[in-house]
Amino acid sequence: MPTPALKNQVALITGGARRVGRAIALRLAQEGMHIAFTYRSSRREATTLIRRIESLGRKAIAIEADIAAPDCDVIIHQAFREQFQRCDVLVNNASIFDRSPIGQINLDSFEHHMAVNARGPMLLMQRFAPMLAAR
Repeated sequence: MPTPALKNQVALITGGARRVGRAIALRLAQEGMHIAFTYRSSRREATTLIRRIESLGRKAIAIEADIAAPDCDVIIHQAFREQFQRCDVLVNNASIFDRSPIGQINLDSFEHHMAVNARGPMLLMQRFAPMLAAR
């Protein structure tokens, strides 16, 4: 049963095609929200999730994007705005968690972790801040 306060609101979830992101997307859709989510390489899982969300009577879009890309916020925002005029919730779920034991961490690995786990989410928060503040 949808939650009245969430019905017809819109959520954007990064890394939404699999694992925790998928569970969040499904739960929010069950609560009445329309869902946009990003994925990097999980096209098949993204397509399956879109069908599942749409079966709940909600609108769903999947945005292929790499959160590590310096312009990820522009790409995601542009694709999002083609389908939705509002964003009520932003879930920065995309992440990487490669094993990097102390003493074996190289600068490239560190910078990639920071791009996905810190810079990308910060860029998205800034880009979507006006839409989120409006709600």
